[in-house]
Amino acid sequence: MQLETFSEPLTKGQFAYERLAQLQSDISNCENKNVSILIDLEDKRTGLPFIFLLACMPYYANSVGKNLEMMVDNKTFTLMRRLRVPGVREGGKETFAGKTGFHSLTSQEEVVILANSILEKFPVATSDELRGEIELNIGEIFNNAHEHSNAKSIFGSWFTKKRGIYCFVCYDTGVGIPEKVNRFIEENGYKRVSDIAALKWAMRRGNSTSSRNNPGLGLDLLREFVSLNKGAMRICTGNVLYYLNKDGEKHIPLSKKFSGTIFEMDIIPDSKTYRFKREVEQ
Repeated sequence: MQLETFSEPLTKGQFAYERLAQLQSDISNCENKNVSILIDLEDKRTGLPFIFLLACMPYYANSVGKNLEMMVDNKTFTLMRRLRVPGVREGGKETFAGKTGFHSLTSQEEVVILANSILEKFPVATSDELRGEIELNIGEIFNNAHEHSNAKSIFGSWFTKKRGIYCFVCYDTGVGIPEKVNRFIEENGYKRVSDIAALKWAMRRGNSTSSRNNPGLGLDLLREFVSLNKGAMRICTGNVLYYLNKDGEKHIPLSKKFSGTIFEMDIIPDSKTYRFKREVEQ
């Protein structure tokens, strides 16, 4: 069964995430097991983070018991090939992910390797402490999805955007951060909260739904790093879209529920050495 053509411009902003959430809903609610969609973005504005998410949709479909076939235009095909998405073919040969391509992540170590591949390309240095903590806390994003959000699939990639900005992106097909937090809250005898309140709770230092040593998402440290770097961070999960950039942070309610969690971090390389705020103040 073919769903309607997916041809909206995939630029930054609330609308694009809501449209992707609608696509997820269309896939999961389709009566047929075999689903196909036509993607035509040839004359539309788009970006690699959203091409990455489109590339994740067949895996999302599989997590809800569907088989998804995507028919794409030349522009989308070229961008997916740039991300080295498995299954994209050229000249009879399939392109596979390398160090900087689309990855199916099966361990925290693979997430750290992917994050480290960005840091290795930096034209400037990070302090040893900060570098280790960034790797560790990005690894916690995997642990969150794998251990606590029951994700069947986790994917990551990184790429260079305009003006030389590095972007790390990770998507999982789990229950999402707000749902995970609310289940924890209910288990402790409290009432559920809004998705915005749940995400705010998860991003507060010291809060965790895990019983492991040094638990947590690591989002508070990554938020500190991005703020000092004047980069950007985006999280879309459930009915909330979180933005952090040079103008501050916003929690935007979504009209459509986004299944799983998408995490994006933009890092701006400049002439300074990146350190923790506490290191700068010493």
